[in-house]
Amino acid sequence: MLSISMKGEKAMRKNKLFRGLLSIILVSLLSIRIVVPVYAVDEQSLSVEEEMAFSGAVTEQMESLMKHWGGGFPDYYGGACVIDHQFVIYVTCNPRTVQNELREASGSQILKIVKVQNSYLDLVRESEEICEIICAYRQMGNDTAMHVTASGVDDRANSLFLEYIDDDTMNLAELKEMLCGYDVTFIPTSGKNISFLGNVTSGVGGVVTNSSTGAWTTIGFCASRTNSAGVQERGFVTAGHAGALSTTMKINGTSVGKISWRVFGGIDAAFVNMNDYPNSGYSRTPILSYNYYYTGTATAVAWNTYVMHGGASSMVTGTLSSTSSSFYYNLIAFNGLLRMNIVGLNGDSGCPLAANGSQSNFKLLLGTCIATDGTYTYFNNISTILSSMNGNLF
Repeated sequence: MLSISMKGEKAMRKNKLFRGLLSIILVSLLSIRIVVPVYAVDEQSLSVEEEMAFSGAVTEQMESLMKHWGGGFPDYYGGACVIDHQFVIYVTCNPRTVQNELREASGSQILKIVKVQNSYLDLVRESEEICEIICAYRQMGNDTAMHVTASGVDDRANSLFLEYIDDDTMNLAELKEMLCGYDVTFIPTSGKNISFLGNVTSGVGGVVTNSSTGAWTTIGFCASRTNSAGVQERGFVTAGHAGALSTTMKINGTSVGKISWRVFGGIDAAFVNMNDYPNSGYSRTPILSYNYYYTGTATAVAWNTYVMHGGASSMVTGTLSSTSSSFYYNLIAFNGLLRMNIVGLNGDSGCPLAANGSQSNFKLLLGTCIATDGTYTYFNNISTILSSMNGNLF
């Protein structure tokens, strides 16, 4: 009887163990249906050199993926970010179905693939719709909408965010009603003031001056564009608030060109045409005052480290918190922007945001600086600038 009892107890224990394992297996299977990934804050510490080397590797892998995808994002793409110094691709499909393909395409066998709920293209579309809604209410004088400071895609959380000023006059219920069709994380703030980073003093290099006002901004990159008459113009890009159309711009006191294309709203960029100033030359080194060259453009990855080359700040590294965000300034919105966890200085407007290229003096361009709110600095996306002005790097 004792033997039978012990066998029975063993059987019961095995049964309990089986049920426990089954529960773990079921939980693991259910966990495949990740909808919002949550990760601990990255606590690893790398030197600046190590950080930039890692950032360059991530950039190279992302560009390989973009080439594999034909230059655009596939429908199943949920985003890309860096987590604990590991490059992660989000997908809305079963990760196993694309893992081998993406690892081979990226050139990394340790590329992590994670399932999420939302397509990145859907998040970007909804982010733009939210921007349009908030702008419409602001133009109608709605006080609640005037409290909104920023919105966009939270890449790491695979969701949307919206920041608002939380004071006694804020009507959060009304704001949620405005956006009732969207799944948004509402973030209260104490209030942020947007500052467009122009100045009236001298910079550390690579700056251009408005001949009328004396205000200066930073030169972003050298480019060419085809104007509406079909004529190719060569020059450089800076901030849209550098001056009005036809404003003469100077470098080191010498007139070098006139603003022939400008946008202030949506993006903030201007092109300075140097065709009529042949004595100023087209060489990139004298124009930029930097010892590196832009060899192409890059696709931004959230929470990767990039470098801002500001006319006031010089070189500043930081991480990217959003690949598609908006900020609101009076009745104007600037959207589809890169949002960096750094604070720019007056005079940095127009400056380039860059990723490391294949060599130390080669850089890949991500965008140009617009403004700061005291916590983040916002940048135009390079692809938006080039398509809007019908231009290319040179």
